[in-house]
Amino acid sequence: LEVVELTSSLFFSPIVVPFTITTLCSSPITRLTLTNTSLTTVQWTTLLKHLSLQHLLSLAVDSSCPIQSLVGFLAHHNVKDLVFSRGQPTSTRSPRVCVCLPLPSLERLDGPPTCIQSLASLAKLPTTLESLTIRFHQSSLSDIPLLEDVLACAAHFPDLSELCIQIPSGTSRRLLEIPRESISSCPVRVLFLMCLDSARHDIIPYCAPWLRAFPQIN
Repeated sequence: LEVVELTSSLFFSPIVVPFTITTLCSSPITRLTLTNTSLTTVQWTTLLKHLSLQHLLSLAVDSSCPIQSLVGFLAHHNVKDLVFSRGQPTSTRSPRVCVCLPLPSLERLDGPPTCIQSLASLAKLPTTLESLTIRFHQSSLSDIPLLEDVLACAAHFPDLSELCIQIPSGTSRRLLEIPRESISSCPVRVLFLMCLDSARHDIIPYCAPWLRAFPQIN
């Protein structure tokens, strides 16, 4: 097995999970998806501690996966692609002294802004990240202009090559406005701006002012 997608909580029931762990660790897996697991924070932490996947290059997890435990797992692997599914990251009590572990192999990061920010606060991420995808979901939108979240995430990667922004259909025009405060600029050269239902909701006219924040795009 090189590509494994576990997208059901059935694989993580108390009876089945020992078999799941054994199967994963004994396979030369390069691409792994762990979503819709229904695991608690403690269960996630225990699972990740028992996984050793030396060939792993791509990982997709629930956004509920505790970031601190995930960073500990990633620090012992050479994952290049990391994807967070929709949802909010699990908030855990961090120790008073938090050591940010380096993740030098990471090349592509994909997820909601809350997950990206949480990861950046607990890990030393490479500034030369090749691709960053920021996905907004209707259920998790706040009153903050989306561009503000985008620039906050991109600021962690000053040498970022490619930025992709996914906006849900029906997003309030108010959230697409430029923040009233002065905005920083992002040196990214390739920018993709996508709406999940572009046929009915054309967001480009409302996001056109965003281009001022990306002066170096091709």
